[in-house]
Order: sequence, then structure tokens, then C-alpha cells
Amino acid sequence: MSDPPGATRRSTIPVSSVVAVFIGNGLEFYDFCSYGLFAVYIGRTFFPSTDGSLSLLLSLATFGIGFVFRPIGGIVLGTLGDRIGRKPAMLISFGLMGVGPFYDRFRPQCWQARSGSLLARESGGYKLT
Repeated sequence: MSDPPGATRRSTIPVSSVVAVFIGNGLEFYDFCSYGLFAVYIGRTFFPSTDGSLSLLLSLATFGIGFVFRPIGGIVLGTLGDRIGRKPAMLISFGLMGVGPFYDRFRPQCWQARSGSLLARESGGYKLT
């Protein structure tokens, strides 16, 4: 049986794609939730201060950097996707997904580079576009 004239057919999305997106978003928001929940301990470890409130505020400010850079990442990766294609832009986004959290988790504690933590969270903001 054919479609009536003027009717448009809806394309279906494969279930595997939906599952992959669901898992990817779940892992991404797990990263943000775990950082938010452990902000006190992250502040004590990477932002030592005599005042615990200052360490917590610096940790939460670093957490907020990821949200500030979301629209910037959308502009940069969206423009990149228009120029070189969506697949390479998505692969760059996946790379940023791994680089920032990997650096943030596995750098030596003795470095305590605040700028390194900010750069890791900045790349975290880029990837959520």
C-alpha cells in the first residue's frame, strides 16, 4: 500500500543509537554529579586553605566553569561540524570527553595546579553541546 500524495514518511531511529546516546549522557552527567557531590573533598585536596569555605568556593567555581563553557563549546563545535562534517566534530567532542576528566583525576596531587583543574573543567564544558 502506498502513502497518500503529500504525506511524508517519518524516519526511524535505530534502537542502538538511542541506547548509545542514553549511556553517553548518563556517563556525562555522572561526571558532573560526582564532581558536585565530592566538591568538599576536591576543595580540600586541590585548593588547600586555612579557611574551608574558601576551598569549597574555589572547588564550586571550578565546577561552574564547565557550565559557563557549554555555549562556547556549542558555537565552536557547531561551526566545526558545519565546516568539516558532523562525524569529525563528534569525534573531537568524544576526545574532549576523555581528556579533561582523565587529566583531572590522574594528575599528581603534589602538582595542585589550579589552572590545570580549570582547563580540565573547561574541556568538560566544551563536550556537552
